[in-house]
Amino acid sequence: MTWNKKFAIILSIFLLIGLFAVASADIYGEFEHNPLLQDPGESPPISTALIYAILSAIAVSLVALSGLMFFPFSYAFNQYLPRVISFAVGALLGGAFLHLLPHLLEIEGGFSINTALMILFGFISMFILENLIGHTHSHPTDHLDPHHDPKDPTIKSSAFLISFGDGIHNLLDGLIIGSVYLVSIPSGIAISIATFFHEIPMELADYGILLNSGLTKRHALLVNLLTGMTTIVGVLIAIYLTNVVPGLTKLLFSLGVGNFIYIASAALLPDLLREENWIDNIFNLLFIIFGVAIMLILVLFG
Repeated sequence: MTWNKKFAIILSIFLLIGLFAVASADIYGEFEHNPLLQDPGESPPISTALIYAILSAIAVSLVALSGLMFFPFSYAFNQYLPRVISFAVGALLGGAFLHLLPHLLEIEGGFSINTALMILFGFISMFILENLIGHTHSHPTDHLDPHHDPKDPTIKSSAFLISFGDGIHNLLDGLIIGSVYLVSIPSGIAISIATFFHEIPMELADYGILLNSGLTKRHALLVNLLTGMTTIVGVLIAIYLTNVVPGLTKLLFSLGVGNFIYIASAALLPDLLREENWIDNIFNLLFIIFGVAIMLILVLFG
């Protein structure tokens, strides 16, 4: 074992000890404006929630155009994309456990078997979405094979599968964002940040697949943008139907928890596990912690 690897292991152990100390500290209940402790009656007005949710959905939708920036500077983006992915992992996990889950338990009145089953339903539904509909989350450059034949009808059909799956995924993102803003503005901002960053590697991967499926760069960007706009549709559905359809809020929050955990653990973390350089691994770990820390700050000071 090299000294570099020994140093990485020792540093990781100290980080784990520090994280345990932070997690165990009995200090978080001292904040008066903790949104996790707010009364159900303190929910923001629908008009305010709608404005925040629409602006967040637009920002998330515009991630679909990230291909414009990635491919002219692919070398630089490939170098720093793992940091974006790492931050997204931390933000997703922090959003799930620090924002969505506490609100879900508040709606349920505490933990129950139904709560756990609904979260598992959200997790499994994402697995079904990826495997049965054809949506994929992977590194963007994995799909840039110049030897693909753009006239191949099988490859061409993959563009429709990816676009359909991406549209459903973005619709779900919008439903979650809209439902959370109805409960808490700080938590809505947190979930929007997590969604924004996890969409960057996913939209880049989709863009690469669309190019490999025979679409021109302009058409691939247009398709990505149109599927991205379903986020706004999801927000509008959530804002206007949550108070009309019984149990919709609980369903969306459960889907959100399962969705975020699945994307972080099954879709994004495998990309980070490819890294063999110990320095890069340490940086990835720090960015994961940073993502969680941002979610925690939005809880404590929101």
